[in-house]
Amino acid sequence: MIATLDPARLDSSCFLDVSGRTYNHVYDRAAPDFSSLRVLSMKYSYEDTVPRRFPPATRGFLYFHPDEQNPLGSQIRFCATQNSDPARGFASGHDLMYGSGYVWHIPLAHVTKNPTLRDMLLRDGLIDDTLLAHLQAYSGSNKRSFRLKRSMSALSQPFLLEFKRSILCLTVRAVGEDRRYETNTPLKYYMGCEKKYLVYAAGSALCRLERSTLPQHAGRRIMIMRLLKIVRPPKLRPDLRRRVM
Repeated sequence: MIATLDPARLDSSCFLDVSGRTYNHVYDRAAPDFSSLRVLSMKYSYEDTVPRRFPPATRGFLYFHPDEQNPLGSQIRFCATQNSDPARGFASGHDLMYGSGYVWHIPLAHVTKNPTLRDMLLRDGLIDDTLLAHLQAYSGSNKRSFRLKRSMSALSQPFLLEFKRSILCLTVRAVGEDRRYETNTPLKYYMGCEKKYLVYAAGSALCRLERSTLPQHAGRRIMIMRLLKIVRPPKLRPDLRRRVM
């Protein structure tokens, strides 16, 4: 049970230990009938359709992480700490991560389907009625809701590059609007002017866009893609050699 998601108001009673669990139900201790008002259900991730357990030593605090550039992209995160004192724990702790390198989180968009979570965030002043109205407007469209959960609001945000896809699609949120960008992936084998073949049948990596600092790009607005981490090892297409010979 917890009483708040505000990092400034957390106390030792909000400390959670979810090590090795598949699911963990969290309740609002400050609610009139906390035994029946579930704030959220914590799940780590899925491998195909099988739920994976939280890693060992997953102990710490759930907290609200605001996105100042894109409030709609704010998240509920889990800070893993060494002890139950939030003042000391946050200073030396770290955000729980997925194996892919992404930060484990629950999108703020979930408040539209969870009145207990909504009431807790409103009660603590972490969201307001205006932001809630914007979230509800997005939840009316599955497509827009998906974009909200996957949109980028800063260049520092990583994204997953699937090696087997020929097109990279990015949804960027800027000045309150979602803009979709598409470009060819860099992982193609080109032959001649017309023919182009995918190199990989599987594999993925965590990447990030950056403004180029290369000498040849000085004075120009050039973006580069940096590979941060291989998530799944690349696998070449078995028919690639036959196609290009």
